[in-house]
Amino acid sequence: MKEQEVSISFVVGDDFISHMKKQKQIILATQEADVLPKELNEELDGLLNFIDYIQDQLVDVYGISETDVFDLDERTSAYGQIESEIKNHLNLSLNK
Repeated sequence: MKEQEVSISFVVGDDFISHMKKQKQIILATQEADVLPKELNEELDGLLNFIDYIQDQLVDVYGISETDVFDLDERTSAYGQIESEIKNHLNLSLNK
């Protein structure tokens, strides 16, 4: 496919931002758990960059509060739990 610039639009609300932050938390926790091969972690970096770009656009272009978009304080409390769940799930899968 020939490279071309495209524009995508979608509706952004509290649910969208909340889901995006949770998805980012899961990706970060998965990387921190160090359970995937290096190549897969690098692919996850691409997803993180995409999420970061969306967050930047929400703040810089659309004027949504940085606190609403980037506030990852909830990550601090949920982060360890998510990482633990990932490790437990993978350990259970590997032990079958």
